[in-house]
Amino acid sequence: MFDWFTNLPNDLLIFLFFVALVYGLTKVPVIGKYISVYNTLVHEVGHVLAAIFTGGKVQKIKLFMSAGGVAQHRSRFWLGKLLTSFAGYPTASATMLLFVYFIVIERFDLVLMISTALFLVSFIFWVRNTYGMIWLVSFAGIFIGLLWLDITILNQYIVYFLTAILFVDSIRTSLEILILSFKNPNDAGDATSMWKSTVIIPPQLWGLIFYGISLGAGYLAIKLFLS
Repeated sequence: MFDWFTNLPNDLLIFLFFVALVYGLTKVPVIGKYISVYNTLVHEVGHVLAAIFTGGKVQKIKLFMSAGGVAQHRSRFWLGKLLTSFAGYPTASATMLLFVYFIVIERFDLVLMISTALFLVSFIFWVRNTYGMIWLVSFAGIFIGLLWLDITILNQYIVYFLTAILFVDSIRTSLEILILSFKNPNDAGDATSMWKSTVIIPPQLWGLIFYGISLGAGYLAIKLFLS
């Protein structure tokens, strides 16, 4: 009955285990919010990079205990503001896909390098609120401490864990924004920002777009494992 499951590639089975683990952890008070901030950081860095690439000015990133976050920036023109507001959810989904690709080709080292650079650059240049800096120091400290042990299988499991966080939370947070865009369209995060920038496209549609992107990325991630 379960032959199809046991015939799945080993790396996909490991990934699905970590997806289930992360999903379960997100339901645990304190711990769930703590690990979800990793996805929030990637999301907010997406806004920051879009602002930089479109000639905008980055002020700071704030990360919160609720697992929320905000990137404070200024855009020089309308298109730059539009792209910057749009970038958060697609960046988290794209990063997850990139990490899955590296897992499939067994380049776990590249995921570790990207994550280390993400922590260091964010700490030095962008994250400025108290909780955000405490989270970065503690999460990166655990991360680097485990890497220092230099145990190959442990390093690989760290990569699976980080990738699973992005997989679970990129879908979960975009679904939350979609629901919020219907319940409270004036306070639906990036969907509201996109609505204010475009005027004619309502937040509900932007919520559907963000959710569709995250689901599409999740589907492509599984396809990568099966390819």
